[in-house]
Amino acid sequence: LEKRFKAHEIEHFLAIVGHYHAQAFQHNLKVAPEVLRAIANPLERALRSGQLEVRVLSQIAVWFYDLLYVYPHYSPEQRARDLAEALRMAH
Repeated sequence: LEKRFKAHEIEHFLAIVGHYHAQAFQHNLKVAPEVLRAIANPLERALRSGQLEVRVLSQIAVWFYDLLYVYPHYSPEQRARDLAEALRMAH
């Protein structure tokens, strides 16, 4: 991933991270494509603006799935909204 990557590519990356997270922790967490899209859009803007580096984007992807795994009551939709809000506030 580089600054030039688009939201749909970041969305695909998030899905791959989710797949491997599920294998590593032996869970069946499913995140709807529209939720991944809702996360990918603000991540794309943050990456493009220099607010995030690729390494941090990768960490955020893993943390997203970690939080869903550790806090099953924390819906993917709510986590996506929280992440988008945090990125807006940090910019």
